[in-house]
Amino acid sequence: MLLSSGTRLGPYEIVAPLGAGGMGEVYRARDPRLGRDVAVKVLPRAVAGDPERLRRFEAEARAAEARAAGALNHPNIVTLHDVGADGGAPYLVTEVLEGENLRALILRGPVPVRRAVPIIVQVANGLAAAHAKGIVHRDLKPENLFVLPDGRVKILDFGIAKLTAGASSALAETTPVFSSLTAAGTIMGTVSYMAPEQLRDLPVDHRADLFALGAIFHELLTGTQPFRGDTAADRVSAILTAEPPPLPPEVERDVPGIGSVIARLLVKRPEGRLESAADLAFTLELLAHRPAPAAGNEPVAGSAASPAGPGVRFRPLTFRDGEIYCARFAPDGQTFVYQAAFAGGQTEIFLARVESPDARSLGLGNADLQAVSSTAELAVTLRPRDVGGFVRLGTLARVPLVGGRPRELVDDVYHADWSPDGKSLAAIRKVGPTFQIEAPIGTVIHKTNGWLSSLRYSPDGKQIAFLDHPTPGSNGGTVCVIRPGEPPRRLTEPMPTIWDLTWHPDGGEIWFGAQGEQGPDGVYAVTFGGVARNVYSAPGFAVVEDLAANGDALFTMISHRMRMETSTRTGGRSAAVDLSWLDWSFLRDVSADGSMVLFEETSIGSGGTPGVYVRSIDGEPAVRLGDGICFAISEDGRFVLAGELGVKNYFTIMPTGAGEPRRVPMGDLSLFCADWLPGDREVILVAAPEGQGRRSTEWKSNREPSSRSTTKWSATT
Repeated sequence: MLLSSGTRLGPYEIVAPLGAGGMGEVYRARDPRLGRDVAVKVLPRAVAGDPERLRRFEAEARAAEARAAGALNHPNIVTLHDVGADGGAPYLVTEVLEGENLRALILRGPVPVRRAVPIIVQVANGLAAAHAKGIVHRDLKPENLFVLPDGRVKILDFGIAKLTAGASSALAETTPVFSSLTAAGTIMGTVSYMAPEQLRDLPVDHRADLFALGAIFHELLTGTQPFRGDTAADRVSAILTAEPPPLPPEVERDVPGIGSVIARLLVKRPEGRLESAADLAFTLELLAHRPAPAAGNEPVAGSAASPAGPGVRFRPLTFRDGEIYCARFAPDGQTFVYQAAFAGGQTEIFLARVESPDARSLGLGNADLQAVSSTAELAVTLRPRDVGGFVRLGTLARVPLVGGRPRELVDDVYHADWSPDGKSLAAIRKVGPTFQIEAPIGTVIHKTNGWLSSLRYSPDGKQIAFLDHPTPGSNGGTVCVIRPGEPPRRLTEPMPTIWDLTWHPDGGEIWFGAQGEQGPDGVYAVTFGGVARNVYSAPGFAVVEDLAANGDALFTMISHRMRMETSTRTGGRSAAVDLSWLDWSFLRDVSADGSMVLFEETSIGSGGTPGVYVRSIDGEPAVRLGDGICFAISEDGRFVLAGELGVKNYFTIMPTGAGEPRRVPMGDLSLFCADWLPGDREVILVAAPEGQGRRSTEWKSNREPSSRSTTKWSATT
């Protein structure tokens, strides 16, 4: 029986019913303490005595209590105000939403892909926030997604969500699906969106939500569910055994590659799906911003928009969650070696066959893979250490592919490669402040004050290709080739991000991964004449690791993330708060009172322009102070020091509150880092005149801090 207007639940006064479902009734209510309207969800009185319903509702209340304690706070998740009980009846109190759920939208027909993608991106962002706190929704369906009039989307009803950290068995991880099939109203509308592992009562993690979101996405675009059947049992069978139908051609034409993303979400085994909701949002945003091919134009070969061409196909070779650092073909072209760290474990080097998902560890822990020779010998760097700016240095060693004790050769090596005959090695080494190429080891053929990466011999052994990065700490750069005894030759224009390269087996092209200034992100090829072409466009960072003699290519797809968290000594990891903002939140400083963090965003999320941000520790939205990179917050928290990579002649003082950023001239110096000295009137810089080494320089104001808006600064060396 519905509650009548004027009924009180705790401090809340019922105004009118808003809706009802199998798990509860929802009312508009008034909170007289704050003078605001709220939504109150209560267990239906008609089934209040049902132990199973009561158990499930209490599970929702427990999940809600975790959210109320601060576990979840995200614009795409409905805001929870309170959890309570009145006369033995539990209730939840949330914000009141105006709009409609996704079911109402779907019932009007297929939604255009350009409108559907932003909806799914918002849901993915909300799920990413929940998953980062260990909370899995496990009951996603169109009824639980609400679209507001302004286009914002809210996730409702973490009704059977749980904190996964507390689970210890398959039964604890899942809803007892089949025992619920006979409970009217509890499963019939939900089973169409359940992942196979959930239907089988197997352990469930965040990837079950990704499966559900894939099914919702398909239905949103087509108006029909991907796994159909007349009964719940028929739909269960379809989810477990059938493949989803392809999207209509017009959808694929509007946003090329969207079908591949949905198919990836609906893979039967969770390890075959995208790794995270954040990766899904990132992928969809890239696809949506990439223009569709013009009518009559063929897609780029190898692009995610369509098959790469006659006889070309992609085959996944690894299936576990983790990080892939490097991969190389063995001489036969069917065996490959790769370095990876799976499930948060230590990095290892594995040996595998193309036709099999099985891989064998070579027992080379704490080593970075560099190259495989034509004589089946590995080059590795032992005991690698991160020295910043993308660089890991270690001791170069050689070891048989079949295993054995490494033979150490030389220290401080970043990258290395075998000569085509397998008899000698070339390497990039860091010696003092400079990077140098030695080919063979001990013979220096090139030096730079910037940094170098991805050294590879040409198939004929006469040239070496490498990436030149002129600015320390930035992975922007160019593709270069060098012949011993000659200066290097640049083949490409500078690109904002460039990574990994390999030679085509015929020696006529060099393939590399990059973000282009004009063209799409992905894998490119460049000739010796400097003619570049896009080989493969992908949503995300596509890395071409190696090319075999038969034309097969080893690719890795990478989702780059830099996360930022805060925690307390007493709370530890369990009390951590995720302060990440975009995709590369690089922490630079914490204010003296511990209330604010200074960080920069320099990856795709910043739109190609690095940005300086501050954010309060309590999780309030970040504030962008300006363009550039940053270094330190002043003692009083009013100003930050900033600069721009590769830009000479000034550093910048940005106010954290009202005011305009101010550039401070510094002559012919290029800035590398900076910090405030005590009192906030002096700054210490590490900088370098053009063509010279770095040095420390002190800049001192000649005015009192109170008049800093007109302060002049002078250098003291």
